Amino acid sequence: MSRPPGVLPPRFDPLDPEVIADPYPFYARLRQAGPVCRAGVGTWMVLRYADVSALLNDKRLGNRRAGEDGSTPLFGAGPSGTLSQRIIAGREGPDHVTLRGLLTRSLAATRSRGWRPRVEELVDELLEPGLDGAPFDVVADLAFPLQARIVCELLGLPPAERERIWPAAVDLGRAFIPYRLPTPEAAAAADRAVAHLRECVSGWFDERARDPRDDLISHLASGLGRDGLDRADLVDNLVFLLFAGFEPTMNMVANGLSALLAHPGEQARLAADPSLTSTAVEEFLRYDAPTQYTMRIVREPIELGGRVLRPGRLLLLVLGSANRDERRFAEPDRLDVSRHPNPHVSFGGGAHHCTGWALARVEGEAVVARVLSRCAAIEPAGPAVRLDHPNFRAHESLPVRLRAA
Repeated sequence: MSRPPGVLPPRFDPLDPEVIADPYPFYARLRQAGPVCRAGVGTWMVLRYADVSALLNDKRLGNRRAGEDGSTPLFGAGPSGTLSQRIIAGREGPDHVTLRGLLTRSLAATRSRGWRPRVEELVDELLEPGLDGAPFDVVADLAFPLQARIVCELLGLPPAERERIWPAAVDLGRAFIPYRLPTPEAAAAADRAVAHLRECVSGWFDERARDPRDDLISHLASGLGRDGLDRADLVDNLVFLLFAGFEPTMNMVANGLSALLAHPGEQARLAADPSLTSTAVEEFLRYDAPTQYTMRIVREPIELGGRVLRPGRLLLLVLGSANRDERRFAEPDRLDVSRHPNPHVSFGGGAHHCTGWALARVEGEAVVARVLSRCAAIEPAGPAVRLDHPNFRAHESLPVRLRAA
């Protein structure tokens, strides 16, 4: 039903502390009010599953972030602004297709030896102190070091390099809030992080160009000069992989174990039937999406809910809300580790579907399988602390007590 003329849809504030703590009740009320809501000047949020899944594939939407005049990148004209224009998430058309093809082929090549046994080995190593009775934090002691190790090994970096890159990579990933201009202080910090990471990546890139190996950097370096890709393109997309390939998967691990802590019946059910591991990981992704929304730019007029969204407007496609839409999922607020089918949209969709989805699923399944195999139970050992971020659904800390099987 169209909204009466002159009546504005409700407004949503993703920065509200209550929303950051638990956005899902807010999403439910907004879905009932209509398919869109306001989220700042010139910005609309799309909340229902059918609309989000359709718009993820809609060619009337673009993905290139620019200032209001179309000339200045949304993140400024400094290093972080130029990075945002070069990375795959900010490219469109043939440029995006070329970059995506190279990244996809490179990831596939580095997965040829199989990652699951290595992930399981790392999980066992990281769990060991907690199984011996030491205090254990899912984020600090498992999710963060696991993903740091996997990404460094994927890139072909020695362990010592982690200390050089992760502080800057984490800060940069959390600074990129798609619809909000950074403060001058935040922009300066992001620019420093980009400059540091570019320096690190450039050295690795030049080394692999001279001496190729079986790692992601070498496979990407082999694409230099193809279809117009230059050195700056490849270096900046490696910088992008450092933070984009890190935060969402880390959050998926922590969110999944947090969900099991809150649902001990489902934890016991999954422990009793390991064949449910793959459906459980899909359910964790649906139930608490690591990335809550993705941004698109309206290129051609779009009618939605009786309202015409004009070119130049920003759309936030709320993946977290779509995944809880009662129009698509039965009992959407209930965790069900056997839910099938489970067509969640946590990896996005369309041309900008997450390139790392396959490895993320491998990691998720390996973590769940090993944790439940090695632990008779996982119990809370203190209050969980959520990350204060409007888009990343994440934890700063998740203390638990592990009881060895």
